[in-house]
Amino acid sequence: MTKFNRYNYAAAYKVCRELGVSEEIILKAMKTFQLPEGRWELVYDKEFKVMIDFAHTPNALLQLLSEVRKKYLKRSGRLIHVFGAAGLRDSSKRYEMGRVSAMNSDVIILTEEDYRTEDLYKICEQIGEGIKFVNKSYTMIERRIDAISKAIEMAQFGDIIVLTGKAHEKSLCRGKKEYPWNEKETVEKIIKSLKTKNVKN
Repeated sequence: MTKFNRYNYAAAYKVCRELGVSEEIILKAMKTFQLPEGRWELVYDKEFKVMIDFAHTPNALLQLLSEVRKKYLKRSGRLIHVFGAAGLRDSSKRYEMGRVSAMNSDVIILTEEDYRTEDLYKICEQIGEGIKFVNKSYTMIERRIDAISKAIEMAQFGDIIVLTGKAHEKSLCRGKKEYPWNEKETVEKIIKSLKTKNVKN
């Protein structure tokens, strides 16, 4: 169990006790509890790993990426982080999101995440300022599917790709229109396509 989920369990336990729920019932529920879709979810776990998570704030990224590094990258491997920031939302967090990613990732790919009517490139530039503050570089790829493909293509044995910001959500907003999106299925389709291509070659 991750450190931040231990905090979540402790908080849930305390609230339930305050509400009068017995310890026996609480502990029984905790034993059978499953994390919701898109939270610390490994969607591929073979020669490299792919994780999806809904983290979309500086603190959430810090908790997630630092725990991923501790758990999966103790000796070797790279953390490849693919993410963006939502448009028409709190823009002040973008710089810090970039800084946190740069401090905890080895490779960073910035991409779309519901940019709405904002300029996607400006959003990524704002995130990029935080990345550059830590003297790290990044790649910007407009379409999320292309960014994920790039991450998977470059992944080597022992690496872990972390995709944040979308997770369980079923659409991507570009401009004023919502487009169907499924992060888990996208990863699976890309990996299947690449393996088929490699077999043919």
